[in-house]
Amino acid sequence: MTNPLFTTVGQVFLLVAVQPDSRVREIALHLGITERTVMHALQNLTTAGLVRVLRSGRHNVYEVSRTGTLSVGPLEVGVNELVALVAGGAQPDRPR
Repeated sequence: MTNPLFTTVGQVFLLVAVQPDSRVREIALHLGITERTVMHALQNLTTAGLVRVLRSGRHNVYEVSRTGTLSVGPLEVGVNELVALVAGGAQPDRPR
């Protein structure tokens, strides 16, 4: 998924938001990047408080925190609204 509009971190964030059950390997294959790059992006997103890491058996599950807001210059948008917009109008999960 080559997308000049979003950084790699942004692409990982959106993929996790739309497909929360994705594993690192699946994200890497889908985006055409290395697993190491995905791990680095997830670490940045976790540090920023945008993604939470949960254990499910022997695997990690990544969950987007949908209650926050993202700021880009003077623009501020809710995470939930951004995910709905980019996902093509798909109904996002309700905040937990």
